[in-house]
Amino acid sequence: MIPHFVKFRSDNFTDHKRTPWGGTSIARHIKANLDLNFPPTIGESWEFSATKELPSICDAADNRTFAELLADKNNACYWLSSAHRQAWGQKTPLLVKYIDAKRNLSVQIHPDIDDRSLPVACCGKWEAWLVLRCEPNAGVYLGIKPGTTRQQLYDAANNAHRFEDILQFCPVKCGDLISVPPRIVHALGAGLCVLEPQVLTPGKCPISLRIYDWHHRYDDSGDLSPHGLPRQLHVDEALALIDTDPRANRPIIYNVFDNTPGAFNPNAPVSVRRHNPIPSLTMIEITGSGDIHLDDIGELAAVVVTHGAIDLHTNSEDYSINQGESGALAANSKNICIKCKNTWAQIIYCSPRSHGDIDHGSPNRPPLGDRPCP
Repeated sequence: MIPHFVKFRSDNFTDHKRTPWGGTSIARHIKANLDLNFPPTIGESWEFSATKELPSICDAADNRTFAELLADKNNACYWLSSAHRQAWGQKTPLLVKYIDAKRNLSVQIHPDIDDRSLPVACCGKWEAWLVLRCEPNAGVYLGIKPGTTRQQLYDAANNAHRFEDILQFCPVKCGDLISVPPRIVHALGAGLCVLEPQVLTPGKCPISLRIYDWHHRYDDSGDLSPHGLPRQLHVDEALALIDTDPRANRPIIYNVFDNTPGAFNPNAPVSVRRHNPIPSLTMIEITGSGDIHLDDIGELAAVVVTHGAIDLHTNSEDYSINQGESGALAANSKNICIKCKNTWAQIIYCSPRSHGDIDHGSPNRPPLGDRPCP
C-alpha cells in the first residue's frame, strides 16, 4: 500500500560555512525534544525539499529522498494532482525552511520567477516569513525608504554612506506573516527565527543577489574575523532589479492570531486560518487544542509542526507528528482529521491553477494584510 503521508528526517541542516549567522533557537526550542545530534549553531533547517541541493530524506526503511519518491511513477497519482503533473511534472515548486538569525542576514534581492534574462538553469523566487520567535526590538528590512533615488542606491551600495540608512526597518512580533515578492530588497534582522516557504521553478536553481553584508568578514571556518574575507556581492545585478517606486516598496505585515499582541496560546480552542502570502501558495494555520476536520486539499502539501503535536488521520491511516517534525501529505488524501495538542502547525501547498496569475513584484499588487509597516 502506498502511504498518504511520509515523515522526513528532522536533521536536514545547512553547513555553518553556508549560514554563518545561525543561532540556537532551532535546536533549543523548535527541535529540542527530538533525539538529534545538533551542531553548535543552525542557520537553516530544510523541512520540505525536493531539491538536489539539500533534499528531504524520507524517515522510512527505504531512506529515499523526497524527489525520488515523487519520481516513482507508481506514486504519481497518489502524491500529485493531475493539474500539478501537467504544470510541473513529478516535481514541486515548494520549498519550506526554518531560518534562525543570530545576526542580520545579508541584504538580498531575487529576480522574477520567470525572468527571461537568467540562464536556462536558473530562476527567481518569491518568499514569505512567519515569525516563530522574536527577541525584543527585532525586525526585518523590507524595501527602500520613500524618496530614495537611484544615485543614492548606487552611493550606498558602493559605501559612500550606510546602506541601512536607505532600508525600511519593520519591527515584528511572534505570529507576523510577511510576504517577500521578487525584486524587493530584503533581509531578516538579528534575533528572529522564522518559517520560510518559497515558490520557485522546479528543477531550476533559484538566484539570490547579495547587495550588502554589513561589512562582515569570515575566516575559513565560517566565523566572523577581521582578518577574514567578505562574502561575494552582486551589486550591479541587484541594483538593476530594484524598483524605486514607493508603491513597490510598501511592506504589508499581518498577524496570524486573533489576539492583538500576537502571542501564541496553546491552550486555546483549536482554530484554523488560511493565508496566501504568495499568490500561488496557501498556508493553513492550525493553533490550539482540539479536533478538526479539513476539506480535501487535493494538492501535495507540506505538514510542519512548530509547537506541540498533532495526530493525523487520512484514508484510514494514522500518523503522529511531533514538535520539530515535518512531512508531506499526498494530494489524494481524503477525510483529513487532525487531533491537536497544544499545537501550532502549518499545512502548506501550491496550486498550479493560480501559478500563472502570479504578479511578479508589480507595484500595484493587492495588499496581503491589514497592518502597513511604519
